Amino acid sequence: VMKNTASEHMDLDLIKRTYAAFQETNQEINAAKAHSEALTKMVSLNAQIANLPTGGIVAPHRELLKECNAQVSSTKKAQSGAFYCFLFSDGI
Repeated sequence: VMKNTASEHMDLDLIKRTYAAFQETNQEINAAKAHSEALTKMVSLNAQIANLPTGGIVAPHRELLKECNAQVSSTKKAQSGAFYCFLFSDGI
């Protein structure tokens, strides 16, 4: 619509502001969806991880930032090997 609206048209400014508002709303929706998906993932992990302390890993301030495989070397055999790690906004 903006491309086909003459620059002197009285509604052009309103069209531009409306377009910007739609873009902002779309970004907010995408951010809320990503947050919801991350929270769902944390709830799922909480149910799968054994021996969690009371309360588990789900907390209002905590976000899952990354998960990955890691190879750890240590002089203690029990602390060496392949691990699956989770990086949260407040710790590993």
